[in-house]
Amino acid sequence: MNGSNAFRGRGMQAMAAALLAMLMAAGAQAQSTIKIGLMQGFTGPNASVAASDRAGVRLAVKEINDAGGLLGRKLEILESDDNLNPAQSVSEARRLVRDGVNFVLGPQASHLAAAAAPIFTEAKVVFISSTVSAVASPYNFSMLWGSAVQAQAMMEFAADKLKAKSIAVLVDSGPLGVLLQDEVKKRASALNLNVVATEVFELNTPDITPQIQRVRRANPDVILNTGSLPADAGRLIRNMDELGWNPTIVSTVFAVATKGTMESAGPDAFKSGKYYGLLPKSYTYCAKDRIGTRPYDAFLNRLKALEPADFAKIDHKSALMYYDAINVLRAAIEGTKSVDGTAIYAWIERNAANLRGVAGTPLSANATSHFFIGSSALTLVNRPDVVRAEDNLVERRFDC
Repeated sequence: MNGSNAFRGRGMQAMAAALLAMLMAAGAQAQSTIKIGLMQGFTGPNASVAASDRAGVRLAVKEINDAGGLLGRKLEILESDDNLNPAQSVSEARRLVRDGVNFVLGPQASHLAAAAAPIFTEAKVVFISSTVSAVASPYNFSMLWGSAVQAQAMMEFAADKLKAKSIAVLVDSGPLGVLLQDEVKKRASALNLNVVATEVFELNTPDITPQIQRVRRANPDVILNTGSLPADAGRLIRNMDELGWNPTIVSTVFAVATKGTMESAGPDAFKSGKYYGLLPKSYTYCAKDRIGTRPYDAFLNRLKALEPADFAKIDHKSALMYYDAINVLRAAIEGTKSVDGTAIYAWIERNAANLRGVAGTPLSANATSHFFIGSSALTLVNRPDVVRAEDNLVERRFDC
């Protein structure tokens, strides 16, 4: 064999080896799973909400896998317990990235998402949290609504429906509380509302009585509340009951995390009918509405079939939010034909407004807002603990 033939032979061998390597890599890729990190406070003060979130994720993943997966790959859930602690969120985010997650669902609170954001951003991992304050990362989206939207909805309700003239702000010390205070100050005069008090309590505090007493002295028509922990919302109600004071409260927590609130406040937490919670309209019904065969009914039936023993304990609203989050990712993966984080978040920005949740909630995320719920999708209810037996929806008495 002359030199040129030998050179060609070696070149062909190299090309064959490279082709084999590519085929092996492609085969491995085709057989590997798409890893979904589920980053929640499975232990700690938000454990009951985390369990509900998990149920929704498991159902969505099961349905996708039973249908053949995505891109020829099954979905795999990697659970991560951050104990609702920012430092632990950082360490768990690093672990999930090391484990090769493609996407993450969580964390549950804004301060946790802000802490974990640099890790997920550097790794270009899209993470969908349940937060209401903006996170400084293009890779973060929230299944909830932003602080500006929540403040506007709560204040308009207080002024228009409750005929309030004066309001107080009573919030926790987390980012949500800070943002609500800022938004209330910006919007109060336009709605002819007088802010007579602003009080802040520490996250997971054992007692909110001192702040409540100061607000009581200001005698507001309505109290606006937000927070990261259902336990704090329940403690607020319980401490007011202990003081024998039953003011009107409009909160972002009561209806979204009803079961967690009641675990802290007790089974009669909402019996007064004076505590209002913000909620997507599609999770509610009007008295005139007729029960029919809807996607939401089917969702509840499938959830019960998957979790028969725990179905009664599950907060179906929380489960539905995370179920919808998985299906947003499904649409983005199918739309981009990839799991590349940059391509996924760009697709969601362009297309989220064309998507709806399984209960019919219109999604609103875009290039300027990464919150999936907009103001037009929201309402307020005052008995989130009372649900219609046929579909577990809460009755709304406004916007009907």
